[in-house]
Amino acid sequence: AQGAACRTEAENRCAGRVPSAAEYPALRRGTVGPYLFDLVEPCLGVEVPADLRESQTWRTLVDACNDVTAWCNDVASHHKERANGDVHNYVTVAAHAFGLSDAEAVAWVNDRIAERAEDLRGAARRLPGLFDEFGLTPVEARNASKVACAFLTAPRAQLEWLLESERYDVTA
Repeated sequence: AQGAACRTEAENRCAGRVPSAAEYPALRRGTVGPYLFDLVEPCLGVEVPADLRESQTWRTLVDACNDVTAWCNDVASHHKERANGDVHNYVTVAAHAFGLSDAEAVAWVNDRIAERAEDLRGAARRLPGLFDEFGLTPVEARNASKVACAFLTAPRAQLEWLLESERYDVTA
């Protein structure tokens, strides 16, 4: 999935094409390193039951975490990427798609981040009901909760890294 998304970005760059606002979220989700989200379980030494992992609620949890972290990075990296001519940034996409100024595009992306953060939180709140629906044992429910907590804390960790790292000037 990541290879295909990166290939699409490369093709866009060669064609001078800015992705549409509708296609960008899925494209970005693919380039941010989707395999990283699969590493949470082995890192914690747990496994989420397949039925739960394949549910729409779990997919929302994972995708919303991916989106929030990626889009926060896009806001922080916008100036640097624009200077390098890279159009694969949600701020650039929004500005291009809707005719927004940089400040307006950042505000638009920030609103999308807030919406996705609510989706993340909402999915996490629905998990206990799914634990019951899928008949998870207390151990399975606890293990799934550990993974969900990792997804809930990842956006905060990303923001802290953005503020502490010297990779981007987030004060600009």
